Amino acid sequence: MTVKLWLSMRKDVEMDKSKVRRNFLLESGATPRIIIFISAAIAISQIIVFLLSSRLGKIGMALTFFIVTTAVLTAFYFYLKRIIFKPFNEMTESLKKITSGDMSERVEADGVTELNKLANSINVMTESMDHKFSQLSSLIDISKDSISNLSFQDVLNHILESAIDSQGAKSGSIMLLNKRTSELEIAASVNMDEEIVKSTRVKIGEGISGRVAKDGEPLLLIDGVTMCGQRDLKDAVSIPIQSKDELIGVLNLNSKGPRSADESSIFDVKDLDFLSTLANHAAVVINNSQLYERLQKNYINIIQTLTAAIDAKDPSTRGHSARVAEYAVAIAKELNMPMESLKTIQSASYLHDVGKIGIPEHILAKPSGLTDEEFEIIKTHPAISAKILAPVHFEEPIVPIVRHHHERFAGGGYPDNIKGDLIPLEARILTLADSFDAMISSRPYRSAHTVDWAMDEIRNCSGKQFDPEIAEVFLQVIDAMFRPAFGEDETEPNGSQPKKEKKAVENVPRSKRAKVS
Repeated sequence: MTVKLWLSMRKDVEMDKSKVRRNFLLESGATPRIIIFISAAIAISQIIVFLLSSRLGKIGMALTFFIVTTAVLTAFYFYLKRIIFKPFNEMTESLKKITSGDMSERVEADGVTELNKLANSINVMTESMDHKFSQLSSLIDISKDSISNLSFQDVLNHILESAIDSQGAKSGSIMLLNKRTSELEIAASVNMDEEIVKSTRVKIGEGISGRVAKDGEPLLLIDGVTMCGQRDLKDAVSIPIQSKDELIGVLNLNSKGPRSADESSIFDVKDLDFLSTLANHAAVVINNSQLYERLQKNYINIIQTLTAAIDAKDPSTRGHSARVAEYAVAIAKELNMPMESLKTIQSASYLHDVGKIGIPEHILAKPSGLTDEEFEIIKTHPAISAKILAPVHFEEPIVPIVRHHHERFAGGGYPDNIKGDLIPLEARILTLADSFDAMISSRPYRSAHTVDWAMDEIRNCSGKQFDPEIAEVFLQVIDAMFRPAFGEDETEPNGSQPKKEKKAVENVPRSKRAKVS
């Protein structure tokens, strides 16, 4: 119906203006006025001619009649132009803007009463269409969430915000069914007390939301409503979210606000119908999002299992990923990075070496130096890791961090030989954490270095292999992490006495091997 109305409006606007005016003059109340005005003009002309007939000849009478009639009709033309044609043209221009999609445009008419009525009718229709389009946009946006990479929580928040915006509601919530406890819990909320959100638990069949969940039917409530701990609400709606008769949760909106002067300020049956449609769309999106999240977690679990398998293949790297995650997160905290970045760095740290599953075991566990060919194979593991992780659409940019954690700040790293700020900040942090743990851990071809030796090596490689600013922060972090545990004496992380060698990583046999975690 909306589409037909839209096309009808566009067709009317594109009609020939003279035809539109003619139709308006014939069909509106302006027609009697025009007839009266013309009749009055002719009558006035005849009266004047009659009064002057004794003094004028036939030619004079005809001339006088022509002049008077012309003057009256000219006045009438300007009258029509001011009260009909000018406002009608303005209305036409406004309608063109409306039909082009500008629903904020409003028609104004200062002419005859009929034009004012027409303008008001168009404005009411435009506001109604604007509201319908807004609702349709909400449904489309929610449907898009099903193919987006948004997290499950972001999907819930977006659904709730779309519902609230479409109705102008002041607050609302989405409650999801906890299948373990058979209770509804608030999973997303807007303008609700945090304590209420955390503490609210509603059993199926109890309260408004519980009743809606049990019956599977929406409820429209007005006058002093109490819902989810909120009392004396002006009005509210509670809509079940269900898929194939399986309850997912309940959508609650409270205290509707009018979107326009002509719109009701309380929820009505039309709102209930639309929100029921929205809830049906939301059910599909929530189901898909939950399924996707489960698949993603399962995939990550598989990858972590592969990482554990790699640790099992090479005892010297057992626990390496967990330690790297601890160091990397500590650096990020010291750099005052946001919580999202901490989560990203932690995830990337756990997964950064998964590509070693594609490296032959005899190379990983080789007790002596690597040949050039073997080292080239080792260098492929960051790219393999990225390829394994690519099918998972992470919320965070984990893949580029994993891919570039063996790049060097001054260039010459692998797999892409990028340098400086072209290396993601998180990857530069991971590089330091990974290298440090490799240095203080035993390898088949060498024993573990001391913490002090590793810190000296980081200082020596600052600006070359490592970002100098991050290196400076990391040294402070490591000092704070290890000194309280081991004291001022140089001691091995495992508690044994330190080795006296002060060789740089480059001096270890097959130096290339020392840089591989």
